[in-house]
Amino acid sequence: MLFELQPKTLVLVCGAPGSGKSTLAQELVKALPLLLLDKDCLDEAFSPSDRGKTYDRYFKWGSYQALLNLAALNLRLGKSVLVDAPLTHNLLAEPVWTDRILNISLELQAHLRVLQCIAPMEVLRERLEKRGLKRDAAKLTEAGFTDFLRDHRLDEDNPLPHEKMVMTAELSVLVQQALAYIQHRPDR
Repeated sequence: MLFELQPKTLVLVCGAPGSGKSTLAQELVKALPLLLLDKDCLDEAFSPSDRGKTYDRYFKWGSYQALLNLAALNLRLGKSVLVDAPLTHNLLAEPVWTDRILNISLELQAHLRVLQCIAPMEVLRERLEKRGLKRDAAKLTEAGFTDFLRDHRLDEDNPLPHEKMVMTAELSVLVQQALAYIQHRPDR
């Protein structure tokens, strides 16, 4: 069943790898008329199974810009969009990206809704191990996991107005929480 959605909505589902953001994002696009833009789909085309230093140097920021370009294109066409990407730590590291997202939202008169997916570090590690992706291998070494936790700044909030999603709750509860937040209209 599709729920009602404010026209031209930009939904960002953010969080560290393993937090459950893709699982939540996929459930939301089943319930809402949203186009899904998944950062992993872009990254795998240009940097298969690699999210290390080479990826960071040559592909990461281009991938984010491509996502924003696609989101803006669809918003201009009157479509609502959900972006699934680990944005929070990148917005904290490079504040210009926060401004870019806010500008897209303002210029295109899009309703911006940000979901920050959080999970304890032991849950993140367990999920990364369980999914067994090659791109996660470096994160799962002792030094790599320490770097992963530091780089993803898990103790800091997304700089955009957002709803915190504690991703250890039941998925159905999380979906209902997210739907309520996305559909909330401040003018009501």
